[in-house]
Amino acid sequence: AMHELRGERTGKRYRLTDEVHVQITRVDLEARRIDFALVENPLSYDAVQREIQRGGEEPPARRYKKAAKPKPEALRGMTAKQRRAAQRQAARKKAAASRGKKTGRKSR
Repeated sequence: AMHELRGERTGKRYRLTDEVHVQITRVDLEARRIDFALVENPLSYDAVQREIQRGGEEPPARRYKKAAKPKPEALRGMTAKQRRAAQRQAARKKAAASRGKKTGRKSR
């Protein structure tokens, strides 16, 4: 059993990974429902390229996310879980060291 939608009257089939273009036709806020209509002939990549070569409007430039910065040398080879464990251990050591030194008022 493939994952697909099959049109009752038209017989057109759309599989799970098929790309389709839809348009919102109706929104019912009370029923929390949105109705969509299939857009039959959206502009394909080839059609857009032909339009550009004829001197038509240019498509907007694509923006890409910047690549993540590389890890500092000190953190290489450690997982996030290991780093958190090391931070907890350092915090415990610091707390134990501060317990040894008495500051503030003296007890009687």
